[in-house]
Amino acid sequence: MPRVERGWWLIESYKIVRLLHSDPSMSRLIPEFAYEAQAVVATRPGSLTVYTSSGPLDMGVGIGSIISPEKPPWGGVEVSRPEWVDGCKALSPPSTMTPPGDVGADSVEGVIIAVEWRDPAALFLNGLESSMKVARWEPEGMPPLATVGDRPILYGGFPEYVHTIVEGDVKPRADYITLLLSTCREEQ
Repeated sequence: MPRVERGWWLIESYKIVRLLHSDPSMSRLIPEFAYEAQAVVATRPGSLTVYTSSGPLDMGVGIGSIISPEKPPWGGVEVSRPEWVDGCKALSPPSTMTPPGDVGADSVEGVIIAVEWRDPAALFLNGLESSMKVARWEPEGMPPLATVGDRPILYGGFPEYVHTIVEGDVKPRADYITLLLSTCREEQ
């Protein structure tokens, strides 16, 4: 459980989702920033005390939020006191496995359901409803973590993931969370 310090910056997951919606390239840029800043990545919901114009405020911190010692170029709120966060340090460059390009894809529609209810990537995607194209591919040796109907779309386990969404409005979110969590390593 890493500690964040007064003066660090919180970019909450709801703001990240808005950024991903307006610019899907953020799915790579934000995890790269987290790694370069050696930020803390929230892997469970929690709260932090932040500065506001009316004084300190306890603010919810969702899975996929970033708390950075550097101010993010996309803004954020400043942490007002040191606190422990359920998360990990972004100490590795973002990386992820992708499906081979020649496997084909099927159209799938429905709600993403986390089948591994403790996994942060599965929980980040849980409950999203979408139409998407999903690769006809299952990575060897990686258990399914989230499905749409009976079709697995997320595999692996913290911090190594692969998703099989090749097209659709939830793809930037799946790209983001799998890349972000791939940066996670415990402090040495």
